[in-house]
Amino acid sequence: MSADNLSLVTNGTMNLTMCDLQPNNPYCGIYGPQRVVEAVYMTLLVVIGTIGNLMVIFSIMLEKRIHKNGNIFIINLAVADIFVTGFFLPTVLANVIYTGNSLNKPACDVAGYVITLTCVCSVSNLTVIAINRYWAVVKNKTYAKMFSKRRVYIMVLLVWVWSNLLVIPTLFGWSGLTYDEKMMECAWDDMKNRSYNIFLVVCAILLPVGVIVFCYYNLYKSVRSRGAWARSATSVGSRSNDRQRRSLQRETNLLKTLAMTVVLFVVCWTPYGFVVVFDPFGVAPTTKKKWCSVIVAWMGLSNSVVNFIIYGTMNPVFRKGYKHLIIFV
Repeated sequence: MSADNLSLVTNGTMNLTMCDLQPNNPYCGIYGPQRVVEAVYMTLLVVIGTIGNLMVIFSIMLEKRIHKNGNIFIINLAVADIFVTGFFLPTVLANVIYTGNSLNKPACDVAGYVITLTCVCSVSNLTVIAINRYWAVVKNKTYAKMFSKRRVYIMVLLVWVWSNLLVIPTLFGWSGLTYDEKMMECAWDDMKNRSYNIFLVVCAILLPVGVIVFCYYNLYKSVRSRGAWARSATSVGSRSNDRQRRSLQRETNLLKTLAMTVVLFVVCWTPYGFVVVFDPFGVAPTTKKKWCSVIVAWMGLSNSVVNFIIYGTMNPVFRKGYKHLIIFV
């Protein structure tokens, strides 16, 4: 037994590490560069992700130009990401340091439920955001009524209710919650029931992505036609036309930002979705390559950190909100 995994005897009681109990664990005995890199990377995700998502929330609350009803959905997305970075990722960091599951069964079940719920909630939020932008641009005459403050808060509540309805079968036997040694995290048991995997992928990913694509495609067509009008009206130079052009520019910037958010979500989570569907059949790369499992899982988890970076780099209004927040603090 290595010095790192040496058992300690105190008052006649032997305290065993996870590596003593699981000698075949591929991470046992690895206290070199790989473990250090994993721990540092996970720590950065926790710190940067939590601070960044808090910046998104407070920027929207403080910056009048983005303090609008529709942006409450962006706040809701940031809240879901904070559950990942502030609650779930610290458990993964503990697993990396502990070289195994650092949680007891009830705590692991809670962590597994939270990460599954927040991932589903993130997709649902992106879907509602796409619908909100679609309504604001394509059906703007009824937008104020459809997305009143009261209705927006009801929609936020329904996002969480819908997400829980999709995940709650993991508590009642259709699927389950477990510690995944390959991915070093507590999650839903994607090996237990293929039918639930298919159900979740269809309801939580494929259908929402279909709605998102429909909304952004029609938004693109609408903004493009309005852009052509704005260019033709440039020669007129009236104050009204100037205001409309500035409004169109802000809308275009926001749409580009939100579209990039969706693209990076798909990029980060598609490999994990592939694993969920095909791993039970033994044909996914992660079936035999444990390092591949870690990369796939952590790519998805990293998505909770990137949104605030997208907002700040692509949208000048959010960037201004960040600056005001830093000055305010």
